[in-house]
Amino acid sequence: MANHPTTCLLILLIFHSIFLQSRACHPTDREALLDFKRRITADPLGLLHSWIPDKDCCTTWKGIACEPSTGRVLNLTRPGRSWESDSGPIDTEMTGTLSPFIGNLSSLQVLDLSNLKELKGHIPFELGKLTNLRYMFLGSNSLEGSIPSSIEGLSLLQTLALDRNRLTGPIPQNLFNKMTSLSTLSLDENMLCGRIPPSIGKLVELRYLYFAGNNFSGIVPESIGRLQNLVDLDMSRNQLAGPIPNSIGNLSNLRLFSMSHNRLSGSIPPSIGNMKSLKILGISDNALSGPIPNSIGNLQRVVTVFMGYNNLSGNIPTIIGNMTTLRFIYLSNNNFTGEIPPTLFRLEKLIELDLSTNGLSSPIPPQVGAMGSLSRLILSHNPLGGKIPESLGKLGNLFALELQGNGLSGEIPKELAEAKNMGIVKLSENGLSG
Repeated sequence: MANHPTTCLLILLIFHSIFLQSRACHPTDREALLDFKRRITADPLGLLHSWIPDKDCCTTWKGIACEPSTGRVLNLTRPGRSWESDSGPIDTEMTGTLSPFIGNLSSLQVLDLSNLKELKGHIPFELGKLTNLRYMFLGSNSLEGSIPSSIEGLSLLQTLALDRNRLTGPIPQNLFNKMTSLSTLSLDENMLCGRIPPSIGKLVELRYLYFAGNNFSGIVPESIGRLQNLVDLDMSRNQLAGPIPNSIGNLSNLRLFSMSHNRLSGSIPPSIGNMKSLKILGISDNALSGPIPNSIGNLQRVVTVFMGYNNLSGNIPTIIGNMTTLRFIYLSNNNFTGEIPPTLFRLEKLIELDLSTNGLSSPIPPQVGAMGSLSRLILSHNPLGGKIPESLGKLGNLFALELQGNGLSGEIPKELAEAKNMGIVKLSENGLSG
């Protein structure tokens, strides 16, 4: 019993210590959050309904998490899509502007105000003060103006997502110099312009790079090849010109490579064959010329190849027939000549094959009947000649067959006429009889 008072005192000290460690919301952070709320003019589903001034923001405000020992806000997370309901995701919006006082949340690590749709105005310059920030999600809003150069000092940032807004102007020249921890960079679907800074090559930890749907011009920097951890690279739908840099061969972990709908010219670099993890290759709608390099046969994981609407020429490499994972091949509107390689018809998983509007000659190989998964076969507007192979009628999954504008002759095979799943057949502008 002599130790009982000592034990009680020890318990009181522990509880007192715990109480002191869990502090209320810091006044500076509380005022910054209330200023953000004041600038919101519409909040239909009450995302900020719990932000009551006389309540502790650390314990009662939804979307706020704090450091217990300091009361400083660590997370500000109020996205327009949430999973707080048992019935599934809730999609809502919020109208207003971003408060510059968010920059006073000096301990903030996560800022997620994405998918609010009607969040407007400029990105505050003061966000550059958030030097502890790891994640910035501001995508799918109506933000406008330029990317503030002040955020170039956020050296701990791992995700910068400003996609699907109305941002304009160039990327600040020094934006990437200190962001060496960046793993995800998403600027797609804006109205950004100018050149892609060569300093992008400093983002050596980058795994996901999305620049699609802007007005970027100039060349693709050779420094892109330094980003050897890249998994996705999408620069499609811009105004990029010049060649595909040879350095892309260094991107051996890349699964998505999309530069379609640009103004790229020159030949496809043979180094493309070094991207052995690639699953989607998209370089259509450019001004690329020359042959497809045989090194493409090294891409043994590719599922989809988009190369249409270029000035590519020469023969279609027979080695493509060794790419057994292929499901979709689009090579239309080029200048390919020679025969359709019979090796293509070894691709048992192929679903769509589009070789239309080229200079391919010789008859359609009878081996086409071996492609049991084929759903669309588009060979129109080529000087093919010969007869329609009877084996086409054996393709039970074939839905669309487009052979118009060729030099085909002879009768339409009865097997083709009896095909049960055929939905589209185009045979006009030929010499068919019977």
